[in-house]
Amino acid sequence: PCQGSCRRRRLRGFATLDVNLTGIADDNNVDNLDSETRKNVGSYQSVGHRQTPSVDDIKNAEPQVIFADEDRHKSIFEDLNSIAPTVLVKSFDADYKQNKESFDYIAKVVSKQDEGKTILDNHEKEIKDLSSKVRIDKDVATIAGVVTDQDLIIHASKSYVGQLLEDVGFKAGISKENENDLPGYMGADYHKLPLLSGLSSCFALCPLLYFSYQKKTSIALERSFFLCI
Repeated sequence: PCQGSCRRRRLRGFATLDVNLTGIADDNNVDNLDSETRKNVGSYQSVGHRQTPSVDDIKNAEPQVIFADEDRHKSIFEDLNSIAPTVLVKSFDADYKQNKESFDYIAKVVSKQDEGKTILDNHEKEIKDLSSKVRIDKDVATIAGVVTDQDLIIHASKSYVGQLLEDVGFKAGISKENENDLPGYMGADYHKLPLLSGLSSCFALCPLLYFSYQKKTSIALERSFFLCI
């Protein structure tokens, strides 16, 4: 069974490798998988919640190998390993580079290393192709962020989106050194900048955001966006 944060990237990764998934921790709701993923993985047995999967349900799924989240499922590793050989991979809070590394590792575990290498090579070609098609100036500092009522939540350089943007060729809007001076957000690779209480400092860092916030134009505040400064 596949557990952890694999409803999208991880499950699709298994599907591209043509691996039969006998069980998935889908929070006991098949609708938690998008339609494309459900089509790709086919029928399977739900094994409970991603954070606390059911050991009994996993056993009933009769897996040959169990892939579990390195952080979430370390405490039940022995129980899982008693059912079938269990592999812990970085999943729930994995960044872009770690996702690629995990995919490569999984491909080797299921004896699909050649197929996995081909898929990763094709992915790198697609990233280069995407980079060549970008029409805006990638040398202009760029931030990926989400605006809330009070803060700008920034996808830092270590985040999935931050690393993906770097791979595409975008210049980071905030240096890695300066990121450390910003408050963290939800214990993940994100940082936040206050909007309402710190507009002056925000203006110094993000003039385009300040203008759009004041005029309420150009940027839909409830949506994710690319911010160039």
